[in-house]
Amino acid sequence: MLAYYVTIFLKGTAKGLFFPIWILHMSNNKISLFFIGILGTILEAVRFISEIPLGAFADKYGRKVSLFLSAFLYFIAFFLFSLGNTIYMFVFSVLIMGLADSFESGALEAWLADHLILKGKVDKLENELRKMYIILIAGSIIGAIFITYLYKMNTIMPFLVSAVLYLIVTLITCIFVPESLPVSHN
Repeated sequence: MLAYYVTIFLKGTAKGLFFPIWILHMSNNKISLFFIGILGTILEAVRFISEIPLGAFADKYGRKVSLFLSAFLYFIAFFLFSLGNTIYMFVFSVLIMGLADSFESGALEAWLADHLILKGKVDKLENELRKMYIILIAGSIIGAIFITYLYKMNTIMPFLVSAVLYLIVTLITCIFVPESLPVSHN
């Protein structure tokens, strides 16, 4: 479970570095507030449309696969976002980000629940969920604190660090996070 919690912390940190300033970054790249609003709408629409199918994907193919794909897609989305200087680059990044979020939402809590069920510790689910969200929020706070320093070094730096953190999450998930679905389910 340590690897799972490390990935949660890194995800929180990456999102804490990214989301507080992503609108500022687009604005600095001469994207109008109207189009920034459109991009936010696209992100939410992709999340809405893909939430149920990608949750079913996690149920069928495994939570680990879904978490891996989520982390890898976030890596790509954050990296492309850091390179973005046109509305098209930002649209592409936001589309990938919406899919990444849907892969994650269909598997994040389910992985923990399945893991605890397999270990015979289902009674600890509520406490472990609480712990997971505390770790996620702590990572977000740390990321938000470091934005200022990274942004002063280079305005792209928070986005690149977010991408690298998600690359690390991808590797940790692939190597150290076990599948939580019972083998008979797969």
